[in-house]
Amino acid sequence: MVKKVLSILEKFGFPPVQARLFYAGFTRGPLLMAQLARVAKVPRTSALYVMQELVRRGFFKAQRQGARLYYRGASGNELLAMARNRERLVRQFLKLQ
Repeated sequence: MVKKVLSILEKFGFPPVQARLFYAGFTRGPLLMAQLARVAKVPRTSALYVMQELVRRGFFKAQRQGARLYYRGASGNELLAMARNRERLVRQFLKLQ
C-alpha cells in the first residue's frame, strides 16, 4: 500500500525523498524534523533541505511551539484547494495563448 501511495505522489511531481517526507507528515500529524526524517527513512540533514522546498510550495506548515519547530503536512482539503488553484492558473495561461 505504501509503495502505491508513494508512486502516486511521484506521478504528482514529488521526487522520491519529497514523496516519503510528505506521506510521513500527511499520515502522522505535526512532528519534529528528527521524528519526521525517522518515519520517512530519510537522513535528517537531507530532510531539512527538502523540507524548505515543501514548506515553500505549501505542502507543509512549520509551527513553532516554544523552542521547537513542528512540521505538519497539508490536509486533504488543502491539497484539493491547491489543485483547484493550479487548474485555475492553467486556464488563465491557456486563455492568454
